[in-house]
Amino acid sequence: MSYQKIKSKICDDLGKKIKDFMVEENDFEISKLPGKRNLVFEITFTDKTNKLPKEFVLKIYKNRNSHKEFNMLSELYNKKISVPKILFFEPPLYLLLEKINGSNFADLINKNLQGYSSLEEVNPEDRKDLRERVKFLARWVSEYHRKNLIDAENHSKVIVMNKGDTRLKDFILKNSNEVYGVDFESCYVGNYLDDLAWIACSFLDTDPGIFEMDNPQHKVDLINLFLGEYHRINRQFHFSFNYFAEKLIENLNIVIRRRSLDIGKLNKENVLRKFQELA
Repeated sequence: MSYQKIKSKICDDLGKKIKDFMVEENDFEISKLPGKRNLVFEITFTDKTNKLPKEFVLKIYKNRNSHKEFNMLSELYNKKISVPKILFFEPPLYLLLEKINGSNFADLINKNLQGYSSLEEVNPEDRKDLRERVKFLARWVSEYHRKNLIDAENHSKVIVMNKGDTRLKDFILKNSNEVYGVDFESCYVGNYLDDLAWIACSFLDTDPGIFEMDNPQHKVDLINLFLGEYHRINRQFHFSFNYFAEKLIENLNIVIRRRSLDIGKLNKENVLRKFQELA
């Protein structure tokens, strides 16, 4: 579907409820943003608006997760966790969200690590900034889990509302020190280490990914920094290395399938041996 057809559909569907979308009232530009399962657009109005901000994010659902994400975002916002504010919800298709100005963590890390194989090779100022940003991310995730704790009675298995399919690009750094989380349609109840394993996988898969390099030492160092800061805050959350490692390898195999890489399925023992050499 062309952008013009998408714009027309938005106006037809939302124009009667939001005056800004009435064709005779205003015009807007639409640009596509990355989206894993649904259509995500940045909307920019060319003139002054009545109800909406001039810039915001519009999510158009192709699946049935709109209510799930709406409810989760509402709950997180009320808990004072940094997520985009909901501007308007028209189920089952449309969710309008505050635009968070900043850079996603995948881009930030790629920018700082491009051309390096070790953190020690990065110039001291950039290395300091990178380490600080990773700690900011760990603090956001630790707060998110702490405020969405389901069951901690079993010391060996802490259960939380996981964000789900958690990637570095799902986090935005605003004003150099504010972290916002986005995309909560895959949230589910489970072991908190599921989220941490996905984030570790995302560290390994940032460009260049672990499968395109001989020595991912700097990526392993960032994972250790992230885990260390997370558990410094949530020190009561038991860390099971075996569970974490199994989930990480499971996620890396998912990445291999998604990217159609011709390297076969990863072997747990070989991967753990390699990580232990780098640790």
